[in-house]
Amino acid sequence: MTQWKTAKKCAVCCMAIVAGLSAANVNAESTTQWMSGYYGLENDAGTVGVWHLDDSLICNTTANSPAYDFDSLVNSSYAAGKFNNGVDLTAAGVSYALMQSDASPTNDYLGCLSAEEVTIEAWFNPAVIGSGNEYKVVIDAWANEGLKIEFDAGGTKLCGNFWIAADGGDVQATINGGTALTENQWYHVAMTRVNATGEMKLYLDGEVDGSSTAHAGKTLAAASAGDWGWAMQLGVHSWGANSVEGKIDEVRLSHVARTFEVPEPATLALLGIGGAIGLLRRRRIS
Repeated sequence: MTQWKTAKKCAVCCMAIVAGLSAANVNAESTTQWMSGYYGLENDAGTVGVWHLDDSLICNTTANSPAYDFDSLVNSSYAAGKFNNGVDLTAAGVSYALMQSDASPTNDYLGCLSAEEVTIEAWFNPAVIGSGNEYKVVIDAWANEGLKIEFDAGGTKLCGNFWIAADGGDVQATINGGTALTENQWYHVAMTRVNATGEMKLYLDGEVDGSSTAHAGKTLAAASAGDWGWAMQLGVHSWGANSVEGKIDEVRLSHVARTFEVPEPATLALLGIGGAIGLLRRRRIS
């Protein structure tokens, strides 16, 4: 009887956990399950664009495609990613994916950089760590001013960069990450910026890996069209240098400063309430 009561209490807890995970999806603008579902990052009210990168460069946010599609895949290819396929940037030479900003302000995806809040994020699998990897770029969301996630000076940890033409000149603020990455392992990486407070955060696998505050009240400029420097790139700087070696999948650009939490255990949410109770029943029987 005691075992059954214990199992029943656990079942109630599991149902609460599953309900909580579902609730997190409802308000995904503020709290996002970055491992939710089986298809990677989701499209919600805070999303500007989502790119699954399975077998094309199209934007998977229906309302934004084709205006927000990446238009160049250079020296790279599609390969097994975190969810289905992703972009493989391990070929010799400079490899990257590029999307220039659109000429029409209404279709300008980088216009979100002038919003009060912004988030860039992706799944990233580095092929090379260490010497020679310094300042290699993962994501560069650059509208003359912008946000960027890249490797640090040691080539083992990530850092986030914020660049703005302010205070009498070009100013760069850097968030240094604290976690050394491992080759051939998938990581969820993200950077957020709140313009009003100047708060910036660098996330690694749902945890804050570094934070900084700079230039409170300064707003990033909206994008302009037709120039290499006014674009979003995967795996390379806006001027075509510092190409990273690895794979990138599930890219999302948002006009909100997202927070990230790791659902633990992730399999519980996938099983659902019935599956969780079933596991508890089998445990009680044994």
